[in-house]
Amino acid sequence: MTEGASGIGKASAIAIAKEGAKVVNVDLEQYQHEAALNEIKQAGDGDALFIPVDVSDAEQVKKAIATTVETYGTLDIALNNAGIAATGVSFVEDTSESFEKVIQVNLNGIANGMRYQIAQFLKQGRRGYCKYGISTRSYCPTK
Repeated sequence: MTEGASGIGKASAIAIAKEGAKVVNVDLEQYQHEAALNEIKQAGDGDALFIPVDVSDAEQVKKAIATTVETYGTLDIALNNAGIAATGVSFVEDTSESFEKVIQVNLNGIANGMRYQIAQFLKQGRRGYCKYGISTRSYCPTK
Protein backbone atom coordinates (compact mmCIF):
# COMPACT_ATOMS: atom_id res chain seq x y z
CA MET A 1 0.00 0.00 0.00
CA THR A 2 1.69 3.21 -1.10
CA GLU A 3 0.67 6.53 0.41
CA GLY A 4 -0.75 4.65 3.34
CA ALA A 5 -0.11 7.42 5.87
CA SER A 6 -2.82 9.73 4.54
CA GLY A 7 -5.67 10.20 2.10
CA ILE A 8 -6.98 7.46 -0.15
CA GLY A 9 -4.10 5.16 0.74
CA LYS A 10 -4.77 5.34 4.47
CA ALA A 11 -8.52 4.83 4.02
CA SER A 12 -7.87 1.83 1.76
CA ALA A 13 -5.37 0.36 4.22
CA ILE A 14 -7.87 0.62 7.07
CA ALA A 15 -10.62 -0.94 4.93
CA ILE A 16 -8.57 -3.95 3.87
CA ALA A 17 -7.22 -4.43 7.42
CA LYS A 18 -10.85 -4.70 8.58
CA GLU A 19 -11.28 -7.50 6.02
CA GLY A 20 -8.36 -9.42 7.54
CA ALA A 21 -5.47 -8.44 5.28
CA LYS A 22 -1.95 -7.98 6.61
CA VAL A 23 -1.08 -4.42 5.60
CA VAL A 24 2.35 -3.13 4.66
CA ASN A 25 2.18 0.64 4.64
CA VAL A 26 4.76 2.14 2.27
CA ASP A 27 5.16 5.91 2.35
CA LEU A 28 7.65 8.66 2.94
CA GLU A 29 8.65 8.81 6.57
CA GLN A 30 6.60 11.65 7.95
CA TYR A 31 4.99 12.80 11.14
CA GLN A 32 1.65 11.05 10.56
CA HIS A 33 2.90 7.60 9.52
CA GLU A 34 3.03 6.24 13.07
CA ALA A 35 -0.51 7.37 13.89
CA ALA A 36 -1.76 5.92 10.59
CA LEU A 37 -0.03 2.61 11.28
CA ASN A 38 -1.70 2.43 14.69
CA GLU A 39 -5.12 3.07 13.11
CA ILE A 40 -4.48 0.31 10.56
CA LYS A 41 -3.43 -2.10 13.32
CA GLN A 42 -6.55 -1.29 15.36
CA ALA A 43 -8.78 -1.84 12.33
CA GLY A 44 -7.33 -5.29 11.72
CA ASP A 45 -5.70 -7.97 13.82
CA GLY A 46 -2.94 -5.69 15.12
CA ASP A 47 -0.37 -6.84 12.59
CA ALA A 48 0.84 -4.19 10.15
CA LEU A 49 4.21 -2.89 9.02
CA PHE A 50 5.52 0.51 7.92
CA ILE A 51 8.38 0.74 5.41
CA PRO A 52 9.71 4.21 4.53
CA VAL A 53 10.01 4.41 0.73
CA ASP A 54 10.31 7.05 -1.96
CA VAL A 55 8.36 5.37 -4.79
CA SER A 56 10.33 7.30 -7.40
CA ASP A 57 13.38 5.22 -6.37
CA ALA A 58 13.04 1.80 -8.02
CA GLU A 59 15.51 0.11 -5.65
CA GLN A 60 13.58 1.28 -2.57
CA VAL A 61 10.37 -0.13 -4.07
CA LYS A 62 12.05 -3.43 -4.91
CA LYS A 63 13.43 -3.74 -1.35
CA ALA A 64 10.01 -2.94 0.16
CA ILE A 65 8.43 -5.79 -1.81
CA ALA A 66 11.21 -8.15 -0.71
CA THR A 67 10.65 -7.11 2.93
CA THR A 68 6.92 -7.70 2.55
CA VAL A 69 7.48 -11.22 1.23
CA GLU A 70 10.13 -11.97 3.89
CA THR A 71 7.70 -10.83 6.61
CA TYR A 72 4.39 -12.29 5.40
CA GLY A 73 5.39 -14.97 2.88
CA THR A 74 3.52 -13.61 -0.15
CA LEU A 75 2.33 -10.47 -1.86
CA ASP A 76 -1.34 -10.82 -2.75
CA ILE A 77 -2.68 -7.29 -3.18
CA ALA A 78 -0.82 -4.14 -4.20
CA LEU A 79 -2.42 -0.71 -4.10
CA ASN A 80 -0.35 2.07 -5.63
CA ASN A 81 -1.74 5.39 -4.41
CA ALA A 82 1.31 7.64 -4.01
CA GLY A 83 1.04 10.95 -5.78
CA ILE A 84 2.14 14.52 -5.29
CA ALA A 85 1.01 17.86 -6.63
CA ALA A 86 3.18 20.63 -8.00
CA THR A 87 4.44 23.36 -5.69
CA GLY A 88 1.11 25.17 -5.51
CA VAL A 89 1.86 27.68 -8.22
CA SER A 90 0.40 27.64 -11.71
CA PHE A 91 1.92 25.40 -14.35
CA VAL A 92 3.38 28.46 -16.08
CA GLU A 93 5.07 29.62 -12.87
CA ASP A 94 6.25 26.17 -11.79
CA THR A 95 9.90 25.15 -12.18
CA SER A 96 11.11 22.33 -14.40
CA GLU A 97 12.63 20.64 -11.34
CA SER A 98 9.33 20.68 -9.46
CA PHE A 99 7.43 19.31 -12.45
CA GLU A 100 10.06 16.59 -12.95
CA LYS A 101 9.54 15.43 -9.34
CA VAL A 102 5.77 15.22 -9.97
CA ILE A 103 6.45 12.99 -12.99
CA GLN A 104 8.97 10.88 -11.06
CA VAL A 105 6.48 10.15 -8.27
CA ASN A 106 3.14 10.09 -10.14
CA LEU A 107 4.23 8.20 -13.25
CA ASN A 108 7.51 6.43 -12.53
CA GLY A 109 6.46 5.64 -8.95
CA ILE A 110 3.46 3.68 -10.18
CA ALA A 111 5.55 1.95 -12.86
CA ASN A 112 8.19 1.01 -10.26
CA GLY A 113 5.54 -0.47 -8.01
CA MET A 114 3.69 -2.40 -10.68
CA ARG A 115 6.88 -3.71 -12.32
CA TYR A 116 8.13 -5.36 -9.13
CA GLN A 117 4.68 -6.31 -7.82
CA ILE A 118 3.75 -8.14 -11.01
CA ALA A 119 7.18 -9.82 -11.05
CA GLN A 120 6.48 -11.07 -7.51
CA PHE A 121 3.03 -12.37 -8.48
CA LEU A 122 4.61 -14.29 -11.38
CA LYS A 123 7.34 -15.64 -9.10
CA GLN A 124 4.66 -16.90 -6.70
CA GLY A 125 3.01 -18.74 -9.58
CA ARG A 126 -0.44 -17.32 -8.98
CA ARG A 127 -2.43 -14.23 -9.66
CA GLY A 128 -2.41 -11.19 -7.45
CA TYR A 129 -4.31 -7.94 -7.48
CA CYS A 130 -2.48 -4.78 -8.52
CA LYS A 131 -4.21 -1.39 -8.63
CA TYR A 132 -3.09 2.15 -9.09
CA GLY A 133 -4.89 5.37 -8.38
CA ILE A 134 -3.88 8.81 -7.25
CA SER A 135 -5.99 11.73 -6.23
CA THR A 136 -7.25 14.24 -8.78
CA ARG A 137 -5.16 16.92 -7.12
CA SER A 138 -2.04 14.85 -7.79
CA TYR A 139 -3.12 13.65 -11.21
CA CYS A 140 -3.93 16.96 -12.88
CA PRO A 141 -0.35 18.32 -13.00
CA THR A 142 0.81 15.23 -14.90
CA LYS A 143 -1.79 15.39 -17.69
